[in-house]
Amino acid sequence: MPEIPLERCHEILTEVEVAHLGTIIDSEPYVSPVFFVLFGDRIVFRTRPGPRLDAVLRKPDVCVTVTRFDELMGEWEAVTVWGTASVVTDPGFEADVAALFVDKYRASSWPIPEMLPGEAVVVVPIDRLAGHRSGDGLGPIPRPARRSR
Repeated sequence: MPEIPLERCHEILTEVEVAHLGTIIDSEPYVSPVFFVLFGDRIVFRTRPGPRLDAVLRKPDVCVTVTRFDELMGEWEAVTVWGTASVVTDPGFEADVAALFVDKYRASSWPIPEMLPGEAVVVVPIDRLAGHRSGDGLGPIPRPARRSR
């Protein structure tokens, strides 16, 4: 798989709306989707109490993957970030993160509220990052012919 340049990796992390968080729960991999923002050199997401937050608190070494898929061309780009997650409880930071969420998701079909009661703000510093894209030679996905009635 061809690698993606660092600059493009950051563009993808800014553009994509949903990431997948990889954690470990009871020695088993656990992957769950999250809404997120890129905040400097950190991935930030919000989560309510439950398995995802429990996993982060128990084993904070996580990975976050975002994928941008072009349905017309059948090609994809993916960026994976590895880091040690931590919960941030600073009200000023939480307010900054909430504002970033509102800005990012305002125009999307997923309106994200500023903050929900009981939500935790989780920060994943980008300790390591890798970006890859589908190989060359993929072209438009052929669509079956439509029959006229």
